[in-house]
Amino acid sequence: LKVRAKIEEGGPGQRRWEFDRGRLFEKTDYMAVVCSNLHEVIVTIEQFRSFLGPELVAVTGERNSVDAVAQKVEGLPTIFETIKFDPFSRENSD
Repeated sequence: LKVRAKIEEGGPGQRRWEFDRGRLFEKTDYMAVVCSNLHEVIVTIEQFRSFLGPELVAVTGERNSVDAVAQKVEGLPTIFETIKFDPFSRENSD
């Protein structure tokens, strides 16, 4: 900001650079959204891990069902490890 103020004070001989903020930050803003979405997935998986345990089995008496769901939850991260596209590329946003 100090440099910008200095340029603005420089008078008519100094030109101020203006940038298209949308174009300049479009990719990083999109990447931030993807990271936020991935964070939500991680938090959700952690929540599933926290309640799919012995206490749930004790309450429901359904060890096989709880174990089956817990096993599926544990397999979810492998989906992200094996993707064949760039998740940070807007072209793959569909």
